[in-house]
Amino acid sequence: MFDIRGLVNLLSISEPASSKLAFVNRPWDIAPDAIPREVKGINFYVTYLRRDDELDDYVYLDSYHLFLIGEAFCRMSSTHKQVIRDRRLSAKVLLSEYLKQGHKFLEFIKGNFSLVVINERPDGGHQIISSRFAVSPIYYTVKDGIFYFSTSLYEIVHSLPRCPGVDLTAIAEIALLHFPIGERTFFQNIKNILPGSVVTIYPNKVTHQYYWDLGSLYNVSLLKQDEAIEQGAELFYQCVNAAANGQSRVCTSFTAGFDSRVIHAVLEKDSNSVLAYSFGIPGSFNISIPKDICHRVGINYLPIYLTDEYQEVFNDFAFQSLILSDGMATIERANYPFAFNLLRKFSPVVITGLFGEIIRPFVDVEKEFIVKPFFVANSSMQPREVFKKYMSLFNYNYYFNKELIHRCYDEIEYDLIDNFIEKYKNIGQGKRLHLFLYKEGIRKYLGAEVQMERIYATNRFPFLDDDFVDFAFRAPFSGVHVKRMLFPTPAEKLRGQYFYAYVIKKYRPELLYNTTDHGYPPKDLLSPFAIFRVVPRFIYWRWRQKHMRYREFKTEEWTEAFYRRYLLLKPICSDLFSTKLAKDFNDGAWLINRREFARAASLKVWLEEIES
Repeated sequence: MFDIRGLVNLLSISEPASSKLAFVNRPWDIAPDAIPREVKGINFYVTYLRRDDELDDYVYLDSYHLFLIGEAFCRMSSTHKQVIRDRRLSAKVLLSEYLKQGHKFLEFIKGNFSLVVINERPDGGHQIISSRFAVSPIYYTVKDGIFYFSTSLYEIVHSLPRCPGVDLTAIAEIALLHFPIGERTFFQNIKNILPGSVVTIYPNKVTHQYYWDLGSLYNVSLLKQDEAIEQGAELFYQCVNAAANGQSRVCTSFTAGFDSRVIHAVLEKDSNSVLAYSFGIPGSFNISIPKDICHRVGINYLPIYLTDEYQEVFNDFAFQSLILSDGMATIERANYPFAFNLLRKFSPVVITGLFGEIIRPFVDVEKEFIVKPFFVANSSMQPREVFKKYMSLFNYNYYFNKELIHRCYDEIEYDLIDNFIEKYKNIGQGKRLHLFLYKEGIRKYLGAEVQMERIYATNRFPFLDDDFVDFAFRAPFSGVHVKRMLFPTPAEKLRGQYFYAYVIKKYRPELLYNTTDHGYPPKDLLSPFAIFRVVPRFIYWRWRQKHMRYREFKTEEWTEAFYRRYLLLKPICSDLFSTKLAKDFNDGAWLINRREFARAASLKVWLEEIES
């Protein structure tokens, strides 16, 4: 299943009202091939959506109901004989192991999943279990003796008898840090489960357990360079093909970069059962480069042009990007649901290069994943004092009410300093920054992309396969071990790319020769003194883009019409947003700070859509 909504009566054995449990949000009405199902128990009611091939996502056994949201697979290290490691695990297998082993069974499974376990026994609690990275969120709250849960923040808000108040600290953290921290959501007392955790809901309390933490991997011993490259190539081959196995047809992203090209290098599937795709405006590198490669080597390719057809339907997909991402995406990312709507006609599974940063260093991550307040606090031996001083001088002049940040200061400090920097103070600044990027930034930024695509198809991303992540922390060339995370040297940038080039040469060398959007082909990385070949080409490529005024997308044109129609339908809420939001849009100054403007404007439209 890809969506769920339910409630459980915690106080009495009585049938809860179910009349309001139908999905209320319009994207679900147009979800192709969505099959609604409901499960009604002694004291609970659940409705969920699944596709035709997801037949084993719910089971009842020995007073326990288990709902499997997303996909779970068996880990490669598992000794379980009754399952096929590259096939999805059924709810029946998971519940059987849960009853036998308790939470220990989580050691042998992986994937992007959530489990909801409803216990009919009066002495037990109900549980929500997240996967190790919890890329796709699941929300929960307890109100008046009722336990509510859903994969959609929009849906859980509409399940409640009264609309909860906006969490002002979450809004302040969006303004300051680009995303709410930890379990916090945009609404009071509605939580987003953390990675690697088990939340147990009893009638009089809620408890949290953590069965895994990414921070535990920073102390593993490193492999030798040559051993790591060879082992990593074989492991990545297995992870990618496991993601494609069991599917008669799959779609695969194929951009101008390295991440998707290395996926195609190792993917062993009949060419007629694979459809590669990328999107952009005509002439953009993300269209022209993969198009040339696919034509030359015989890969089926679908260019998704973001032109007039896209502009005609932009408003619809812009709203979907907001609602389906739970307000975490901006309307600028409407191209993702637009593309997946086209791809689902070929296959319900799309394999992408998401989270390739586990191997290569982050580049320009401060734009979306990291901002100066965290960087300043994280870099100091006295983070609390430095953060307080920084905030006292902080003059936030963009689109959120700057008084909101000062008003919520204590809670922001707790989320950032107490609950993160102090919690991981023993692993060092660089590793702590990397941990923050994965536990908070990338999970919520790229996770929003996965979340908004789910009604059309399942996004599988082998770079974040649990087995491959374990390897990446042991590989000396991976992005995990870059010392200056935000400012990697050219040599550090090329180490991960060399691994890509090695894998391509080993499995499909014909993909070595076309250039990438970095300005050089993968084969250059395999030559002696590669840095002297690659760096000049990269500099020239960037100069050429600037000289040509190169554009990958026409974001300003697509979004301006949407803002003009929807942004100022209601007055600016001065408690949350600055009047600068309206002023900058009316005089065109928003284009100078387009990303900041999109974050505030999209959130305003999303909040108003929920209220309506």
